[in-house]
Amino acid sequence: MELELLGELFGVEIHRPLQREEIRKALIARNELRDQLKQEKNLSSDHITLQLNDKIHVFAYRLEESESEQFYNYLSEECKKLKPEQYEQSLISTSNNTLKTEISPLSSETMEEKQPMIWKFLPWVLGVIFLLLLFSLFTFR
Repeated sequence: MELELLGELFGVEIHRPLQREEIRKALIARNELRDQLKQEKNLSSDHITLQLNDKIHVFAYRLEESESEQFYNYLSEECKKLKPEQYEQSLISTSNNTLKTEISPLSSETMEEKQPMIWKFLPWVLGVIFLLLLFSLFTFR
C-alpha cells in the first residue's frame, strides 16, 4: 500500500494512512523544539508549547474529519505515554474534535494570579472618557 504524504509536522513527515509512530516522532520533535526555543528566546515553556500546539491544530484542521479524529486519538494516547515530569502539557481530544489542553499539576511557586482583563485596560478607558468630556465641553460652548 502506497503512503500519501499529508504534510510535515516539526520536521516529521506524516502520511496517509496515519501511523502512530510518525505522530510519536512529531511529539518528540515538538518537545525538542520547545526546549531549544525556551533556551534561545528565553520564553516560558507553557507559552512556547501553546504556540507549537497551534501548529498541530492547523495541521489537523486540514485533515478530513475522520482522519482528524484518528490523529487526535493517536496524539492523546502518545502524549499520555510521555513522561509527565519531562513534558508539562499534552493534548487530548473530545468526541467532537474540540481540543482541550491538559496541564499537569504545577507547583504553587509557578502559578501566578492573573488579574481580570478589565483592570488592565481601565486606565485607558478612563482616559478616553476624560478626553471625550473635555472635547464635548469645549466644542459645544
